[in-house]
Amino acid sequence: PDDHISKLFRAANVREKQLLSLLLSGLSLNEITRLHTGSFDLEQNYLTIQGDSSRKVPLHPALKRLYIAHGHSLTDPAGENLNVTELQALLDCLQIDAGVSPINLAEKLRQTYILYLVRQGVRLSELESVMGYIPPAELSAYGAYAPMGEKQSLAAINLIYPIMEVTPPQYTL
Repeated sequence: PDDHISKLFRAANVREKQLLSLLLSGLSLNEITRLHTGSFDLEQNYLTIQGDSSRKVPLHPALKRLYIAHGHSLTDPAGENLNVTELQALLDCLQIDAGVSPINLAEKLRQTYILYLVRQGVRLSELESVMGYIPPAELSAYGAYAPMGEKQSLAAINLIYPIMEVTPPQYTL
């Protein structure tokens, strides 16, 4: 999946990079549609997620840089947040541009982030404080990917998914 993610980032524009970074931070498309300027705490480096699974999640450094440089880009020309259908369409276009097989990208990136946390040995019972609600059957299935031994608290693991930032080449005329 890392090669797949690298291809996506190489093909992505600013808007799509913000979307990928948010998905790799554990947000759902529904949660992304509710983000606003006040959701981003650049001083404390976290995002405030509103809704059924309200929580604070770490602000990924790549997302912070994109946000500082471009603001919240997941909006239409009138400044209204894109809806779930529009965000999904962005992901579909990105997969075409990156030349990768079409999949339910939002869900796959969410699962990738969960597995990243689980493989570090996080307690399954603590995943919801980062991811929001996870159905118990889905949560227990992730246990197959956990390392042997006693599990760790969220504070003991790295919550920031290692995104390979790719800067497009600069061309001069």
